[in-house]
Amino acid sequence: HYPLRRQRQMCIRDRRTPPPPLPPPAAPPAAGGVRGVVQRSVIEPLSAVMQRGITTRTLTASLALGGACGVFPVPLTTWAVTLLANAAVPSLNPLAMQVANSIVTPLVVPLFPLFLRVAGVLRGPMRDAFSFGDVRAQFATLGIVAGLERLREPLGRAVLGWAVMLPLIFAVFYALAFMPARAFARQYGPAAKI
Repeated sequence: HYPLRRQRQMCIRDRRTPPPPLPPPAAPPAAGGVRGVVQRSVIEPLSAVMQRGITTRTLTASLALGGACGVFPVPLTTWAVTLLANAAVPSLNPLAMQVANSIVTPLVVPLFPLFLRVAGVLRGPMRDAFSFGDVRAQFATLGIVAGLERLREPLGRAVLGWAVMLPLIFAVFYALAFMPARAFARQYGPAAKI
């Protein structure tokens, strides 16, 4: 151990070229916690979008459609639904849509029974009563295939209920997003374009 360290010291001392300069000091650490994450993940990217001239209405519509896609009742698919919606309406901002999607996705669970009720009005009652506890028990006892089979009818009905309610969901999210989007545009945009 000691001879290797000594040999390395000698090699460094006998070098003909000077050692490379030290890197510049690191930037101060960004704000931590939830505030830092929100700043880096939401505020900074959206303010960059605002600097490029997106209007408040376009930002609000992007947030509203992203929110409406975020409550799509099939788990782990809301990002794909949001991408499809952005492909259908390319004038909207995909970043704002994904931000809204991420924020509202937890609302899927409480909205799921509402979507089932709306579909029940259109298609009649389901064959079997549905509860999340029953599905969890079937996954645990019968396995994944039986659990997925049990989810097929409720998911299909929930998607139907979501599709029927989509205009209302969009309108609610638009109303909820307009004032914050306008305040955001005033604070971070080049000039508020309404």
